[in-house]
Amino acid sequence: MTLAYFPRLLCVVLACFCLAYTATSAAVMTWGTDQYNTNTGYIVNSLVASMGSYVSKSAAMYHCAADNYLSPAQRAKGWDYRVRSCAMNGALGGGIKYCTGQPWYYNVTKFSGFHTPSPTDSWLFMDEHPDYIDDGSIYFDPTYSGGASSFNELPGSNHGGASAIAFADGHVEMHKMLMGAVPVSYVFSTQVFPVAAGSPGSSDLLWFSQHTPLN
Repeated sequence: MTLAYFPRLLCVVLACFCLAYTATSAAVMTWGTDQYNTNTGYIVNSLVASMGSYVSKSAAMYHCAADNYLSPAQRAKGWDYRVRSCAMNGALGGGIKYCTGQPWYYNVTKFSGFHTPSPTDSWLFMDEHPDYIDDGSIYFDPTYSGGASSFNELPGSNHGGASAIAFADGHVEMHKMLMGAVPVSYVFSTQVFPVAAGSPGSSDLLWFSQHTPLN
């Protein structure tokens, strides 16, 4: 990841709370050759992308320059990259919520809705692992306190085992994954990513849970 990605991601952070939307776009990433992977209209056209007009219709801010992962079929098409590398915290903003009704789910739609943790400690956008990225959101259970469990979707770890993360107060940092870099298989994962009790992975899951709004 280049440092130039940080201010781009920060722009997305600011635009996000202007709109209070969760879905950044209609584009769902896959390893196939469907147009969602390369058609920037799905992430900047205001008819299908809620924040398009608020980010100057700049598709580049959704893509990390270090993300050049493509399947063999996509490389055969002559593609350079898929258009989106990041996803948003499913606990933040409005829009469709897949975890509504879960006893642990809390939805923040405005700044005054942050309590535990504060905006400084609540993640908003992050790089997502290329095998797991699909729609524009990721969910974590903020009540997780350790032990054997699983990631529903996996954060990115392609920058020396780290992921770029933007927080709700506007700051951005590189977060080092204790389990290290997870290899890219170029096969879309429909399965959760299990972590054993006491493992580095469970510590990573706990960190994301503790940085997801609880109330």
